[in-house]
Amino acid sequence: MNTRPRYVPYLLLLLLSLALFVPGQASLPPLDRDESRYTQATAQMFETGNFVDIRFQDQPRYLQPAGIYWLQAASVSLLSAPEDRDVWAYRVPSLIGATLAVLLTAWIGNLLFGAPVGFLAAVLIAVSLILGVEARMAKIDAVLLATVLAAQAALAKIYLESTADREPSLGWAGAFWLALGAGVMLKGPIILLVVFGRPGVYRCCCSLCCRGSSRSPSPATVRSLRQPSATTCSARSRRASNPTARLLVITWSLSH
Repeated sequence: MNTRPRYVPYLLLLLLSLALFVPGQASLPPLDRDESRYTQATAQMFETGNFVDIRFQDQPRYLQPAGIYWLQAASVSLLSAPEDRDVWAYRVPSLIGATLAVLLTAWIGNLLFGAPVGFLAAVLIAVSLILGVEARMAKIDAVLLATVLAAQAALAKIYLESTADREPSLGWAGAFWLALGAGVMLKGPIILLVVFGRPGVYRCCCSLCCRGSSRSPSPATVRSLRQPSATTCSARSRRASNPTARLLVITWSLSH
């Protein structure tokens, strides 16, 4: 019988993430021009006292909402001083976001496929090059990834509770909308495309397969949509010239 506490894998993943993401936080200079712009815009917020009208030098910076700048400003206020310009203080939100992304990957995998699968998936994303780079950059992407996974984790819990004939908890619904709102404050509608893209395409496929019929899709149809066979893929490829099919393919690609 396995008596190992459930938190042990998550503790190991936390230590692995810190070991992978912390080195270089203070020693590496800004890695690209975008990181320099983010840190400069946040520094100017302290200089001007205006935390709403985001600017880079004398130019407005309205490419994204103010969420990441507020997180960086909070990090600098708590861990450093604005006049010191310590770049590592601006990178702390990315470090936290990347670490949360690893832990949330493990949790989602555990919910849907079991603890070993979740742990392996988390290790793979932790050692990936792109996440290691983003964890060391004062930018949006690592934090945005954490909000996307938080929303997906809440959806997974709601889905599992509903399939078990239990009333989904309002707490998980609140967590979903909170993660969604945080993602919108970070990078506008990008999180909406990711979170709503796959269910939307899935429902569209079901409706297309059952067009002209009042009945719901059969279990076999649902399984073929989730795990298409070679015959199904061949049939779909023949319909690729259909404008609706093209739209579905484009939406599916963007949501990944």
